[in-house]
Amino acid sequence: MRYVLPILLFLCLLPAGVSAQDTIPEKVSLVERFFRFLAKSNADTAYAVRHPYRFSIKPKLGTSLGTFHFAWRDEGGAERRYTLISRPIFKLGVNVSYRYLTVGLQQNITHLFDGARQSDLEYSLTASGRKFGGDVVYNLSSHYTLSDDASSFKIRNLGCFSSTRLQANGYFVFNHRRFSYPAAFTQSYRQKRSCGSVVIGASYNYEELELDVASMPQAVIDQLAASGYARRMTLRNLNVNAGYAYNWVISRRWMFHGTLLPTVSLLRKSRLVFDDHTERLNTDPFNLGFIFRFSALWDCHQRFGGFTALMTLNNPSRRPVDIADMYLKTRFFYGFRF
Repeated sequence: MRYVLPILLFLCLLPAGVSAQDTIPEKVSLVERFFRFLAKSNADTAYAVRHPYRFSIKPKLGTSLGTFHFAWRDEGGAERRYTLISRPIFKLGVNVSYRYLTVGLQQNITHLFDGARQSDLEYSLTASGRKFGGDVVYNLSSHYTLSDDASSFKIRNLGCFSSTRLQANGYFVFNHRRFSYPAAFTQSYRQKRSCGSVVIGASYNYEELELDVASMPQAVIDQLAASGYARRMTLRNLNVNAGYAYNWVISRRWMFHGTLLPTVSLLRKSRLVFDDHTERLNTDPFNLGFIFRFSALWDCHQRFGGFTALMTLNNPSRRPVDIADMYLKTRFFYGFRF
């Protein structure tokens, strides 16, 4: 009997010892900490749930369109107005997702297999969480149509113009317990009931338009009749935005999404680069722009598909050249989760 009490005491202490070992902090990688940060949300599962799959592949087909509107007065005081529109090109690409992170690539479908130098490309990186998220998109475009707003002059497929766009966006969702941004754009969640939320965020835009003067057609030179041409135009702006987003669930498989985000520029810099000098363009202290997002989604367990559209409007410069630009991007997609 003298051994009974020590044995009972040991058996009582044994669970405590195991529990103490379980409380040792686990080593968490930086990537895992990043995913846990994106996952922060006391989600209401009656409204939105995460899909149980970690990977997804989403082939996509779409097009993008960039427009610049220019207005200035020539040396004689006459007002000149021109519109420069990028050639709509179908691009084939794919998005690959792991949990909350998505990497995307799109290429001009006409040069996908011929080995030609790619001048119409798009790269994207998206981190999409319930509460926080953002994306970075890098886009290259070439071949524009130039038209005179005051006459019938129009010349298509100009290879002397090329543009580069870099856009970075971040967002914060207030009603993140019930509303899911990932359900609309990365399809890692499923919205079960219709819901909306106020959304705030910030964005940075960089645009560069280059002109190859040596390859300008004579018709364009005669039309513009300018004493000199800027070889490069750069536009930079830092914006804050606040608006509303809504997921409309119309059935178990179908959902529509819409977002309207008015933007206000905090910092804007625009300039024209000539051969022998650089001219900075004046900007107003206050500039209002807009970001529109729309998507239609079909979701069936491991398979999903749909359509997305994004449009941004901005007015980066007033004097001496009034510049307004618009960018539109549309995508059709069909994907698989596993």
